[in-house]
Amino acid sequence: MTQHRLLSTLFRFPFLLMTLSDPDKIDLVITDITMPHMTGDTLAREVLKIRTEIPIILCTGYSARMSEEKAMELGIRKYIEKPIEMENLARSIREVLDKQ
Repeated sequence: MTQHRLLSTLFRFPFLLMTLSDPDKIDLVITDITMPHMTGDTLAREVLKIRTEIPIILCTGYSARMSEEKAMELGIRKYIEKPIEMENLARSIREVLDKQ
């Protein structure tokens, strides 16, 4: 069984980009569409420029600018609408990690 560690950042984007450059450090990115300084879809674009294979889960409440279809077109692997149940989040994480 593979073990994963959680790295939580409150939008320390330069740190995240630096960490992403080491493929052994991050296996998955979970982000919200609404964040300070940068939207989740913009973050996803930037992350995928560095690591094209990394799975990204995008969480959102209602968003006129983002849909599941748009998220998939960006390369986001899973789109989850709020409210998010822990069981759904856990299932989604397992799903995207298993597809790697």
